[in-house]
Amino acid sequence: MAEALIILATLALVAAIVLSAPVHLSVRYGREGKADRLRVDLSLWKFNICRYSVDMLDIDATLRRAALIYRPGLQRDGGRVLSGKRKKAALPVTVNAFRRLLQWADVLSLAGPYLEYISRRTTISHLAWKTVFGLGDPFRTGMATGLIWSLKVCAVSLLLRRTKTLKLPALAVVPDFSKPCLTVNLDCRLGARAAHVVYAGLGLLVKLLIGGGLFRIIELCRRGKIRETRP
Repeated sequence: MAEALIILATLALVAAIVLSAPVHLSVRYGREGKADRLRVDLSLWKFNICRYSVDMLDIDATLRRAALIYRPGLQRDGGRVLSGKRKKAALPVTVNAFRRLLQWADVLSLAGPYLEYISRRTTISHLAWKTVFGLGDPFRTGMATGLIWSLKVCAVSLLLRRTKTLKLPALAVVPDFSKPCLTVNLDCRLGARAAHVVYAGLGLLVKLLIGGGLFRIIELCRRGKIRETRP
């Protein structure tokens, strides 16, 4: 009996330590010319759990259909596993894209309360967003500069309304009046307690199971077929 109590107390202590630990999510996106790279790091305390990266290679688009060609990569415990084959994800366009967007919005509306819960308990420790661009014409480049600034400020303001921040974000828009170009660098680091993440995740899962949203998500994922192409 005493041994069972000791084991239960030990498990409770370990669970309390893990649930009180900070979870950090780092999102980095870079674009230079036609090359895109997205990297997402998930860590618990100082220990990296996994790193997921996506190299966006090309977009094949016509008036009737579009497809994103990319190469995913996954890193765990310092070892990198990179897919040897490129993948091609079909993207809906025109009416199909709008219909698919409405279907996803209807399902994800169930997650509203839990997204609100976790966002209020999330802290932004770092946010840097720099854009260097040029349209090849000084007048159009200058006009677009003001528009890009407005969009950036609006997007960041909406984000900061729902989260806490440790320091002001670093935003920059650098117009290049000499040539057409586009370079984007985004670095955002978020943090929350593991207990908050677990509570929001379990609550959302239960709600999706009760409301049938989980099966609808699976069906929507099946419709968005991903097929492999040769490297």
